[in-house]
Amino acid sequence: MRPMASTSQAVSVSYVSRVSRAALASLVLAVAACSGGSPASPVYAPPTETASEDASLSSASSSAMDSSSAPSDAAPFANCGTSPATGSIPADVLAVMSAKCQPCHQNPPLHNAPFPLLTYADVHSLFAETIPKYQEMHALIQPSGSPHMPFGTAPQLTATEFTTLDDWLLACAPAGE
Repeated sequence: MRPMASTSQAVSVSYVSRVSRAALASLVLAVAACSGGSPASPVYAPPTETASEDASLSSASSSAMDSSSAPSDAAPFANCGTSPATGSIPADVLAVMSAKCQPCHQNPPLHNAPFPLLTYADVHSLFAETIPKYQEMHALIQPSGSPHMPFGTAPQLTATEFTTLDDWLLACAPAGE
């Protein structure tokens, strides 16, 4: 017959076992995040108004709004017009995209990225058949972007890279020289 372990030894073994399981779970999640694997591909979801936002609108402003009203994120792009048929990404912007976007947004895309962002045509093609991808890129690189890009644990944009990319996007992603 084996001698019975003391209560403190049993508690110690139980604690170590729980800590080991928690550490293993954390490690699995970290590896999945580092490998770019996400639970689901980032998907565009149009902004929706909540009941509290609806209640805060005055009757005058609500009657002025209709289903064709553009979301507030579209305001910076109101004067963009249609995307040009051809062009090239400016060198400074391409350097940022090469370092921070294209590791996943290549052809074929990696790590559940939904599309490539390699060419000027890619950036100006429609996202979710609604808006040019550069407009969605602007929304997703913002600190509150959802899903925020670069995604997960990927290296984030520096302040300079953010300014370079966002200024170009807000200027309607014009062709480089």
